Amino acid sequence: GRGYTATQWGYARPCDATCENEAWHLWGGGRELSSEQMGGFLADLAALIRESDALMREELLPQVPGWTERGDHDEAVEWASTQLGRAEAEGVSVWPVADGGWHVPGEPLHVSIGGEVLLSLSPKRAATLTRLFRRLTGEPLSGLVPLRLVNYCFWRTEVFRETGEYAGFTMRGADLGVVQ
Repeated sequence: GRGYTATQWGYARPCDATCENEAWHLWGGGRELSSEQMGGFLADLAALIRESDALMREELLPQVPGWTERGDHDEAVEWASTQLGRAEAEGVSVWPVADGGWHVPGEPLHVSIGGEVLLSLSPKRAATLTRLFRRLTGEPLSGLVPLRLVNYCFWRTEVFRETGEYAGFTMRGADLGVVQ
């Protein structure tokens, strides 16, 4: 969770308003999870990672201005960073949504700032992503999630050298000359 410590996450009762969220109710609260619950959580997390990777490759990156399979990604990196900053400052929305902010099944999901559509997800991908996100967090999918996926895809945490060694720090892939 965001905005509180691991100790606060383990409290039997929410520590304050920042701890009071659906994920805390699902997984926190100082209770032990059964091996079945933990297995389900890890399976959903692995599925979310796989789905996010496929979503990036097949749907989101092709919509990013300046993105190409090979080449200089400076324009795409700048766009992703700028849009994430705008979303955090101005607010971002997803639509269409039903009551409670949930994705409308069978419809594409659009991510927008101030009415400007930035990204769209196909109905199938939107349904899968929102289902997994809901199972893990108990909350509707925020428009920040697809924008963060795009922004973070340009960063690397393990950079392998020709010698086989790697550096375990986070840097923009574009700054390293990494071609995706």
